[in-house]
Parts: sequence; structure tokens; C-alpha cells
Amino acid sequence: MNKLIIILTLVLFIFPGFNFAQEKNYYWDFYKKDKPKEQGWLIDGQKNNYWITYHQNGEVSEEGHYLQNSKHLYWKIYHENGTIKEEGNYNNGVKEGYWKYYNTDGSISTEGHYCNNYKTDWWTCYKDNYLIKTQYTKDVQHGYKAFLQIQNALKWKNLTLES
Repeated sequence: MNKLIIILTLVLFIFPGFNFAQEKNYYWDFYKKDKPKEQGWLIDGQKNNYWITYHQNGEVSEEGHYLQNSKHLYWKIYHENGTIKEEGNYNNGVKEGYWKYYNTDGSISTEGHYCNNYKTDWWTCYKDNYLIKTQYTKDVQHGYKAFLQIQNALKWKNLTLES
């Protein structure tokens, strides 16, 4: 018992500023009187857990989780008209895994994979009646294929071989 008291006393004197309890506050910020800018949890002064940010028109701009001020896990980013602009996962502020990007009308514009914030593997871009597949390694393009849509999405004609 005496050893425990001595150890606790030493810990308190050696680490007097150490706080065993976390300070947790819900944070709101506004553009003007009643137009929200962002909201979420601050833990020890850092963004943590679920956050939402807003465009100045009041539409949601982004929503997702933070871990110690870094975007973490699944995020959705929105156009000012409220449709999804992009969605995917972060790992401590770094884009990882499958991401999708959308046009303002809600149609998919691009989709592919990130590894450590770099585009990797095959990415697909949808434009008008074309589907363009581009291969990447660490954001460097290695080849592409373009396809023309004929009648419906099930019939594609290869226009360009890998280059």
C-alpha cells in the first residue's frame, strides 16, 4: 500500500499538467446570425467524431468523422445544390480505398481507388457517351482505354487500346 501511495505521489509531481479526463464540448460556428458554418465535437480542443460543415447557402458541404483534427473513415462532400460531389474513406487525413465523384446532376463522373492519397489501379471516367478507363500507380498515368456507348450501357465498343 505504501508503494502505491509513493508511486501516485511521484506521478502527480512528475506529471502535474497531465489530465486524466478529456474535455469534450459540442462546437457550433456560424457565417452570420443564423447561418451555420460547421458543427461537431471538440475533444481537448481537437475535432473528433462526427462533423458537418455547410455552404453559405445553408446546404451541407461535408459530413464525416474526425480523429484528432484529421478526416477519418467515411466522408461525403456535397455540391452547393445539395447533390453528392464525392464520397470515400480517409485514414488519418489520407484518402484510402474506393472513391466516387459526381456531377452536379447526381450522375457519376469518376470512380477509382486511392492508396496513401495517390490514385492507383484503374480509374473510370464517364463523359457523355464515353467511358474512359485510366490506369494509375501513385498518381502517374500508365495507360488508358476509351469506349463508346452504343444504344445502351450494356454494349460498348473499344475505341482506343492501351497506350
